[in-house]
Amino acid sequence: MKKIITLPATGLKNLIFAMLALSISSFAQADSGKEIVVNGKNLAEKLQWLQANAESNTQYSIVVSGNEKISSQTLSYAGKRRVTVRLSGTAGKEKIISLSSGGPLFTVEDYVTLILDKNIDLQGSCAVNSGGTFTMIGGKISGNRKIYGYSTNSGGGVSLGKDAKFTMTGGEISGNSVNGNGGGVSVGENATFTMTGGEISGNSAERNGGGVYVAGKFLMEGGKISGNAAYDENGNGAYGGGVYVDNGIFKMTGGEISGNIVNGNGGGGGGVSMPEYGDGGDFTMEGGVISGNKTSGCGGGVFAFRGKFNMIDGKISDNTAGVGGGVCGNFTMKGGLISSNKSERGGGIFTKVFMMENGIISNNTAFQSGGGIYGNSSSDYDGVTFNMVGGEISNNTVSSDSKGYGGGIYLSGTATFTMKNGKFYGNSVSGKSGGYGGGLCVGKGENNDYTKFVMEGGEISGNKVSDEGGGIYVNVVNEPSYGFKMNGGEIYGNKAIWAGGGVYVSSGNFSKSGGTIYGYAKGDDKGNRVKEVTSTNDKEGGHAVYINGNPVVRIDTTLNEDIAGAPDCDEERMKTVMLSRECAKIGKGNSDYSQCARNYTAQYKKFEQACRARQ
Repeated sequence: MKKIITLPATGLKNLIFAMLALSISSFAQADSGKEIVVNGKNLAEKLQWLQANAESNTQYSIVVSGNEKISSQTLSYAGKRRVTVRLSGTAGKEKIISLSSGGPLFTVEDYVTLILDKNIDLQGSCAVNSGGTFTMIGGKISGNRKIYGYSTNSGGGVSLGKDAKFTMTGGEISGNSVNGNGGGVSVGENATFTMTGGEISGNSAERNGGGVYVAGKFLMEGGKISGNAAYDENGNGAYGGGVYVDNGIFKMTGGEISGNIVNGNGGGGGGVSMPEYGDGGDFTMEGGVISGNKTSGCGGGVFAFRGKFNMIDGKISDNTAGVGGGVCGNFTMKGGLISSNKSERGGGIFTKVFMMENGIISNNTAFQSGGGIYGNSSSDYDGVTFNMVGGEISNNTVSSDSKGYGGGIYLSGTATFTMKNGKFYGNSVSGKSGGYGGGLCVGKGENNDYTKFVMEGGEISGNKVSDEGGGIYVNVVNEPSYGFKMNGGEIYGNKAIWAGGGVYVSSGNFSKSGGTIYGYAKGDDKGNRVKEVTSTNDKEGGHAVYINGNPVVRIDTTLNEDIAGAPDCDEERMKTVMLSRECAKIGKGNSDYSQCARNYTAQYKKFEQACRARQ
């Protein structure tokens, strides 16, 4: 008697599914339970099979064995979720995948992840749309030319749409170009790009962001962005040779942005830039290096006059610009190093608003003014504010073919600098037609120099100048509110050739209510000093302080005493002038003249006491 076995409905279904799986085994094979390897004659056939058979929560591997041309491909699987496609090439030379028609080479849609692995060169761009994910662990995306008509979200190599994600741990995006933004990568609104390795190099944009354009979020933890260019097709300046942040967020904790350039007249941000106009973006630098970038405009390393820039750590070095060799913009410096940058004005920094809490600004060079920092409120940059509560400004240089100003810092126009702590040392100025302010130059005698410097603590030491003001040079409008006010700190060990070893006041108010300005004493390393090259008399120019007034004040010994400021001096000066006129009206032949003359002599002594300290 035959025994009939009846399968339950669920068992029958499983059997049918198993038979179907066997029937397609020539196209797909399980790989140790981790992913399914897709087989086929060529890439197009493998992608076609995947389009028809992809399942949710599954990873597929497609291996390419030779160079191929394919039409534009969209990775989208209706009704399926969390489908992952890993694309790689067989060992040996990179396998080139190029386009046989227009459009992106790959478009990655919602719930799909494309992984680009080793030995593949995609000569066509990747577009990642909302909800799509692209991961690059190897391979290359190169040689693409995209024309967008100045779309704000272009991307010569990779373009991320809203809410898309891109992670780059290796590989290379190189030699791509676009007539819009983002020669290498464009990060759209709310999209996220995380870079921990790999290289984005040799790309160009005919607008902004030669390497990367950011309207979403870019997290750079490693890797390299180098040799990219941004330029305007009409020869005008563009922005962001390496990275352009357009109302987006850029956080840099590691990696390198180097050797990028902004071509054309003007523009800025050879390494990193935020917009020239508008709300800007948010750039936080916690590590990494921005070096060797160039622009003829503003900010060889970073341009940040709009938006928010915080430097917590990292290094900005060896960049070159017309102004602001390292940084051109407003920012807070909490740490890190800005060094060895070059420009005409502001070798290290050109700024309007700057807060220095810590960090080092050193070994920068300017060829006119502000070896370390240039703060000026002329033209578009009205009202400079600089607060220093810590850090170091050291060994910066101004080397000018004419007059040079401010080895460490130069301030003019409507500017206020408050120094609560920190150090200025080893800065210098040399100019063929004069040098002023080895450490700091507060104004240079122009009509709009409403500039003031308040020193509440810290040290200004070891600076030198070829003419006047080894430590500080002051030349502002002669009004009580402007000039130099010293409430604390020390000024010592500075040198000037002609006058004012420590401080030189050409015009403006000088008052002192605390701190110490050292004079010269043989064998004392802390002494400020004047050494006039045409004279052996070292006391001609005021070792500690020189005040260019009527009368001239020279203070050569260490100054600990307080000095009254300009309001008292001006008041006593006016009284003296009025009394002189009264005596002149009386005339020498009058009996009252002798008493008036005695009053004048007493008043003149008050004037002297108010306007100068002991010599």
